[in-house]
Amino acid sequence: MANFKYSALQNGNVIEGVLSADSHEAAVLQLEKQKLMPLEIKQSRGSREINFSFGARKMKKRDLAVFSRQVSTMFRAGLPMLDTLEIYARQTKNKSFSAALRKIGDDVQKGFYLSKAMGKYPHYFDAFYTNMISAGEQSGQLDLIFERLAIQYEKETDLNRKLSNATRYPLIVVAVAVSVVTFILTFVMPTFVEIFSQNDAELPGLTAVVVALGDFLKNYWYFLLGGLVILFIAGRAFQQTKRGRYIIDRFKTQIPGYKHVYIGSKTALFTRTLSTLLASGLDIVEALGQSASVLKNIVFQEQLMQVQEDIKRGHRLSAKLGAISQFPEMLSLMVRIGEESGALDTILDDTAVYFEEEVDFALKKFTQMLEPAMLILVAGLVGTIVIAMLLPMFGMFEQIM
Repeated sequence: MANFKYSALQNGNVIEGVLSADSHEAAVLQLEKQKLMPLEIKQSRGSREINFSFGARKMKKRDLAVFSRQVSTMFRAGLPMLDTLEIYARQTKNKSFSAALRKIGDDVQKGFYLSKAMGKYPHYFDAFYTNMISAGEQSGQLDLIFERLAIQYEKETDLNRKLSNATRYPLIVVAVAVSVVTFILTFVMPTFVEIFSQNDAELPGLTAVVVALGDFLKNYWYFLLGGLVILFIAGRAFQQTKRGRYIIDRFKTQIPGYKHVYIGSKTALFTRTLSTLLASGLDIVEALGQSASVLKNIVFQEQLMQVQEDIKRGHRLSAKLGAISQFPEMLSLMVRIGEESGALDTILDDTAVYFEEEVDFALKKFTQMLEPAMLILVAGLVGTIVIAMLLPMFGMFEQIM
């Protein structure tokens, strides 16, 4: 038996605790029996159970997309599951993943379901993935399920790449600006200060402030570095608390200029995931729970868990999604069309495509707005320092004249 720390949703609230189970899969089953929706399950330190994923990094969505696409292709070509797993295990460069695939193949050969065998390796195949495989096993459409998984992770990878590219630019600009300003303050400014002192030049207020800042950076930089480290640790600790996670996740939905990008990306991810699960045969209640878990935002998750409870009582999905203020109004309208037409999974897939295009447009608009703002910020910082250096020189010229 091993101890597992978990966080899960219950009636819209996040609860945390510790449970004992024989494996990660058994821990998930325990939570589900208690009508809890697992968000995160980690094996406690000091446990004696052998961790199947020890030393393995979590599988990237891009790698899962490639794996799912190739398995789907080999399935369609008529290869048996065991041969398919062995072929991919031989060709992948990830040695730990290769070993996991061979062990999964051994379990399948012993009579285990593929989904159960994959569930032993949560670092590679999360609950969403194994539930999809389970649905494919029950429907006899594993090749189609692998193709849908490939599309799902390809779309997620593309969306994450676009978001990463959009946030990378301001980070680079800020890093360059901080480096340039630090260099000027610590290496260039002292030379001018020495010249001013030799000529008994009076330092204006702005120059004195800049000089003091440069002296602090040069002589007490470790205080600044230590403060940043403490701030980072405190921020991480705050984020681990329930209230901290809620405040941070809510703030992400309210960032001026960026909130449309963030909310649009979460809406696209939710609709595509829900569409994929419904098309695979999962019922709406279970599909909602799985779709909420992939969003990684407690504000959305708590509200979607409440929607899940309302659906169990007989309420319509469109009406309850419309009550979630973070979601765009169009989502509930499209869901209503899907409910009335009986093609909810298809409508959701089309809706996901629409919101992905909206995110593209919002990202371009955000970048266009951000670029001049960042340039003005950098120019303002450097310009202020230059002016601070020139002001005493003007005073010296006046004395000479």
